[in-house]
This record gives sequence, C-alpha cells and structure tokens, in this order.
Amino acid sequence: MDSKSRIDELKLRLIAIELLGLLKKKYDYRTLSEMLNLPPSVLSRYVKGRVLPNRSRSEKIISLFSEKLLSEIIRSKITRTEEGFYDLYEVIKDIRLQKLIGKIAFNEFSYVPVNKLLTVAADGIPVAVEVANEFDVELIIAKQRRDLSIRDYIEEKIIRTPPVIEYLYIPRRAIRRGENVLIVDDLIRSGKTAITLAKLTERAGGNIVGVFSIAMIEGMAEKLRETLGMTCQVKSIITLP
Repeated sequence: MDSKSRIDELKLRLIAIELLGLLKKKYDYRTLSEMLNLPPSVLSRYVKGRVLPNRSRSEKIISLFSEKLLSEIIRSKITRTEEGFYDLYEVIKDIRLQKLIGKIAFNEFSYVPVNKLLTVAADGIPVAVEVANEFDVELIIAKQRRDLSIRDYIEEKIIRTPPVIEYLYIPRRAIRRGENVLIVDDLIRSGKTAITLAKLTERAGGNIVGVFSIAMIEGMAEKLRETLGMTCQVKSIITLP
C-alpha cells in the first residue's frame, strides 16, 4: 500500500469515528450493536477515540450513517414544487450537511484514484466543492458560457425538453489524458447533464471513475450505465420517485 492509500484509509477510519459519534446521539449502544453486529464495548471505544475501526468496519459505519441518518435528514429538507420538480435548496444551503455529504462520497469512491472532479455551474457546486476537498483534488466546473480569457475549449451540447439546445464548456487542458474523473451533481433528473459531463470527460481523454449525486430519480443509475456503457459506480444518497 502506497503512502496516498495509507492516508486515505486513515482518513476513512477517522470519518467513521466522527459519524459514529453522530449516530450515537440518536441510537443507544445496544441498538447500534445490533445494526453493526459489533459489541457495545467495541463501539464505546471507537466513540471515545481509544481505538480506530479497521477499513471494513469503517465502511460499514459510514454506510449505516448514510442510510439511517443522513438520508432521513436530506429527505426532510427536499420539497416539491407545484410543477412537480424537486427543490434541494434547503439541502444546498446547509454547509454542515454538505460536509457530511462530502464524507459519504469519499467513502463511496475512496477505492479508486480520483484526479479531478467535474460538475456543472449550477446548484451542484457546493456539494462538489466538499467532495473535492475530501479527495484533495481540483474541481473543474463546466459552464454554459465561454470565458473570454480562455481561448481553447471543449464543448458538448445538451438537448433539453422541450427542445432547446444548450452547450457546456470546459477549458481544453482542464482534464488531461488519462486522468481519473469523478462527476458530481446535486440532483440527477433526466441524466442529460451527467451524460454531457461524461462526454466532455471522454473528449478530453479522461477516464470516468464514477458519478455521485445527493439525489437521483429512480432508474437513472441504470440509464446512465446503459447510455454511456459505464461499468463504474453511479451512486446517490437517496433515490426519488
């Protein structure tokens, strides 16, 4: 295991301790013991910081936090407009929540080398910033307009519904050939933005190592894999109908 892998594993174990402490505020040790299949005495030592869980147990703790606590908080903050659209504003503006989401993303994709994060210039930026911080990598933001100070761009079009053609742009050298790119967004509705970001990555010569979002409409993960021929993980914290 190289030094970067050792650092990432240590970080994952420390995240697990932090999130276990938050779980302890809602569940007693007996309940957590049943959920995690670990003795209460072991969990107590983890919470008090006397010992760190191994990677397998850390991943289990983080997954439990995501499934039992974080997903519940996120669902309570999502509203639906009269037109039937999901509104994640209350999630996006919560800085503490964004940091927790970033830690979950790190757990989901810490097993693959990530060189760059890619998102679009919209509501997905706050969570993408936190995920980039967790991975300690550069965040690339695809924009709807060209920056006049940059001459050389890669562009890709999106055909919206009703039929409107838009374009996303990234500087040509923002993603270099062979770099591993994680695509991040707040909400994946139709998958069109994520697909366009993936195409930009491929045109730049990068490798897509995953797609992560706070929420995703049911069936979108399968659609993205099928459309792009992706074998990497497509993950969200919650799935919406």
